[in-house]
Amino acid sequence: MNIHLMKTTHLILCLIALIFTNCSKNDDNDTGSAGTHIVNQVAFLLYDATTDAVSYYHNGEVVPLNSDNGDVIVKDITIDANTVYAAGNQKINDIWNIALWKNGVLDTNTPTYSNHCYVEAIAIDNGDIYLAGRRIYDGNVIDAAYWRDNTYKVLPKISDKSFANDIMVSNSLIAVAGWHSQPLSPSTASVWENDILFHPNGSELVGNIAYCLYNNGTNPIYGGYKSIDGRFQPTVWDKNGVILTFALAQGKSGQIGKITNFQNDIYTLLITSQLVNGNQTRAVELWKNGLFQETLVETIDGTVRALFLEEVNNDLYYAASSETAIVFKTFENTLDIPIELDGKTIFRIEK
Repeated sequence: MNIHLMKTTHLILCLIALIFTNCSKNDDNDTGSAGTHIVNQVAFLLYDATTDAVSYYHNGEVVPLNSDNGDVIVKDITIDANTVYAAGNQKINDIWNIALWKNGVLDTNTPTYSNHCYVEAIAIDNGDIYLAGRRIYDGNVIDAAYWRDNTYKVLPKISDKSFANDIMVSNSLIAVAGWHSQPLSPSTASVWENDILFHPNGSELVGNIAYCLYNNGTNPIYGGYKSIDGRFQPTVWDKNGVILTFALAQGKSGQIGKITNFQNDIYTLLITSQLVNGNQTRAVELWKNGLFQETLVETIDGTVRALFLEEVNNDLYYAASSETAIVFKTFENTLDIPIELDGKTIFRIEK
């Protein structure tokens, strides 16, 4: 069985999941092998190139993610009530349909369709499972949509093509980040809150995409980019408009890979790119309220990934990787990665 890892247009590939319990920045085990105390409580979504297999690692065990139907795509993972959930797609009769795994077991109750459906993100709220993505019809008509406990919900749109990239549910507020594409026009960032469509950049179409979000249950914020003069400009919106931009160095492009609100400050992980002496230098950088804080990883002509950025027990945890390194840390401590993950690619971290 061939197992593929894909990412929607304009996005950097990233997949992994994370949960933290019973840990504190004051814990004596938070430093050095520090990490081991915390990391043993998380679930990692992995790809093993030697076996072309997707799996997750949790509580010391590697659990495969596959389907009896054939090929699978795995996009996101989370943990709720001690259950590890993974979401993506399975190919049934040459049609991509939604797929959901619970503790590594494929849910056979997910609906099937006669046209392609792709899942990008998963969220769980009060036991309800939300899968966000898109459905593709004949004529290349594309609907941004989500499934709530396997019930399909198409989201309002203004053009033939709409895309959902991320979903987060808090305090019964369903927030979705995405974009619209119109014929012969650039994309426009689009967000949905409780199924109501907003264009935070107004009617201006300048190649904007909302890629990720943070939902506090009252006023979600969305991270992505605006395309200006052929370069990506990192941008943060709420449903009403732009609330934060970033002053990148001349010649540098960037987009927001992760976003959160910590102690009333907006933190972002930027994926940046700059041509230096004929080589493309890529990095993942931590920014606070639009101001640079530190570079986590950097590579020349390689791949970088923004993996995790979130508050856990009153501390901010963040992680990023390149093809040769992974950094997983708080402001004060750098955490270790289990040796069982050596040789595998880590794609995403989610609480």
